[in-house]
Amino acid sequence: MIFDSYGLERKKVETLLESTDYVVRGFKYRTPQVGESNLGVAPHADASFITILNQKVEGLEVKLKNGEWCVVWSNDRIPACAHRVFINSKIERYSTGLLSYAGKIMEPQEELVDKEEHPLRYKPFDHYGYLRFFLTEEALKCDSRIKTYCGI
Repeated sequence: MIFDSYGLERKKVETLLESTDYVVRGFKYRTPQVGESNLGVAPHADASFITILNQKVEGLEVKLKNGEWCVVWSNDRIPACAHRVFINSKIERYSTGLLSYAGKIMEPQEELVDKEEHPLRYKPFDHYGYLRFFLTEEALKCDSRIKTYCGI
């Protein structure tokens, strides 16, 4: 649905999805101790291509259009949600995430780039190369890791 709504060529989307690797990961957030913050995970945008979370406890908070954290693949046209996790002081929080990583060179889709309103903002890049960069000392100092890694 998302791809169709942006008028993306189905064959290109299928090629991208066929090259995608998936990781299922469980997350546990313990209840905070006396004097500890109840912030389980600080605000961030995921480095994965798509993330799907399943959870049984409230606490995931999504940041709306207050910032500029965007998905490279869409040339900033489809925003990546900044989110954080708060822990209820009485209940441990568990969630399961399905994270996906592109197994080919990522680049903004031609249909989402034009010279006037949406100029090219990112160079083609290797998703796994970006993941290696993501937690480096240089990346942790950046305002936007993805723009530092492959921005124009």
